[in-house]
Amino acid sequence: MNLNNAILHNTMEDIVLFCLEDVLKEKNDICKCDQCRLDMACYILNKVQPRYVLSSRGIVHYEKNKIKDNQEYIDIYTLAMEAIQVVSQTMRHNKKDINKDKAGNKIQNTSPDKNGSYYYNFPQIVGRVIDSDNLEPICDAKVTLHNGDTNDKIAMFNVNWQNPALINDQMDGFFSFWPVSIPTDDKNKKTAFVMFVTLEKEGYETMCKSFEIESESTPNLDETINKEQVFRLNEIYLSPASKNS
Repeated sequence: MNLNNAILHNTMEDIVLFCLEDVLKEKNDICKCDQCRLDMACYILNKVQPRYVLSSRGIVHYEKNKIKDNQEYIDIYTLAMEAIQVVSQTMRHNKKDINKDKAGNKIQNTSPDKNGSYYYNFPQIVGRVIDSDNLEPICDAKVTLHNGDTNDKIAMFNVNWQNPALINDQMDGFFSFWPVSIPTDDKNKKTAFVMFVTLEKEGYETMCKSFEIESESTPNLDETINKEQVFRLNEIYLSPASKNS
């Protein structure tokens, strides 16, 4: 059998999306933008066992047994409530970035700059902060991404990305940024952009780490996340502040 041409489907995606939408109907005081819905769905899917089907026979078999899985639905509804709470408490949006639809539900406004002839696009930037003493991931830290030439904070691609980024205890020391694309008149020009991050945490020495990202101007504004092109920083170690300082 040639699996390269086979289409696998995780039926749990359908169940999770159905349960999540059912719970969201009763929630009017939270953001229901597409990004938040996806974050909630991903949160649930990462906590349930996938169930793949390949053929129509597999789907029929799944439908026959679905009625037996009432406890599974209860578990997913519980996870949906948990996902809504976790995502809603994450600092993703500013008040000015939230509007309401006709039903009164909160929705997110996004407005990427699309006025350029060409663009310098940037990958998502991911890093991790470690305590230099115990080698454990750091939490409750603030990470800020700066322009290496001007020291200014770098604007993010949209309001789903925050600068500075706050590392909470559920992030295992990880932080991420997505710099906004820069419009330009230059065609197919490669440019090196110097950036640096500052890391701050109470009781620790402030740390700076610089790096360089090369981008080639293109007529296309890249609005997709490509996990193969993520720019990964080496682990950054924070040291506790000296008691005498």
